Amino acid sequence: MKRIAAVAVLALAMGMPGTAEESASEALARGLDAETAGRDPAAAIEIYRGIVEKHRAEEELAARAQVRMAECYGKLGRKKEEVEAWKAVHRDFPGQTAACERATEALRRHGEGAQARPDPATELDTKLKSKVIDVDFQEAPLSDVIDFISQFSGFTIVVDPECAEAMSTPQTLVARKLPVGQVLRLALAGPELALVNMRGVAVITTRTREKELPAWTAFTVDPLRRQEDLDLLERLEGIRISLNFTDTPASEAFQFVIAVSEVPMSVDENCEGALVTLRVDDLTLREALECLALVGDLKYKVAGGGLHVAPRE
Repeated sequence: MKRIAAVAVLALAMGMPGTAEESASEALARGLDAETAGRDPAAAIEIYRGIVEKHRAEEELAARAQVRMAECYGKLGRKKEEVEAWKAVHRDFPGQTAACERATEALRRHGEGAQARPDPATELDTKLKSKVIDVDFQEAPLSDVIDFISQFSGFTIVVDPECAEAMSTPQTLVARKLPVGQVLRLALAGPELALVNMRGVAVITTRTREKELPAWTAFTVDPLRRQEDLDLLERLEGIRISLNFTDTPASEAFQFVIAVSEVPMSVDENCEGALVTLRVDDLTLREALECLALVGDLKYKVAGGGLHVAPRE
């Protein structure tokens, strides 16, 4: 899979096994010491398992522990457990790109083949429930609250232009060790907004559009459905990209997308006046384009092996 940009997810600090004061990184270091200096992979496995089981919310470190656990099983010659440990990397830490790529390569060596990407909507639901966060805001604009949650937790959160005015609503919100999804819904309760899972992308929208967005798409395909058009749709799923636009003309935004993805696109001249504000991290190009269309009020037609961009009527 072609990868254009990736953003590391920021881990949330919690206590780790060993001693009451031991941090996640200290526990991982202890496991590495047992594995390498102590040459005791069996003991290291137990340390790594403790990190994964008790501190899964710290995804980056937990994924590293899962990877090391798989490596230790390999050192012990326990192939069955090794393969299961590599599969668990994909299953439990789909957002940790480096770990998943390492697991994919290891599974290929064992003749297991590449692991399919988890369903994006299910993946997002899992993260919304499993990631925890602390927040403390006093009379802060809702936009600041959303930006903090997005950046600190590593979630891509897109704001529907339909509720842009509500983003200035003052928020007083204090929460300790709550799931990100619950914190977001608490923040949105006052202005009566909704959090929607749009095929794996968290979207803040109005109550009236809450039921519409999960199945909404900006794409239409030429009725003839030529092979070149189907190939393009598959290509959009195979490219990953990060975007960061602030009041950027739509034409410039698409020039950037074309430059980095090399996907053939034509942009209708009526899009010239549209401004887009969007920050998304490590999405498939199809997902990123859906978000770009949502915030820019745009639509796409796949035809002739290319993508045609126009204002949504």
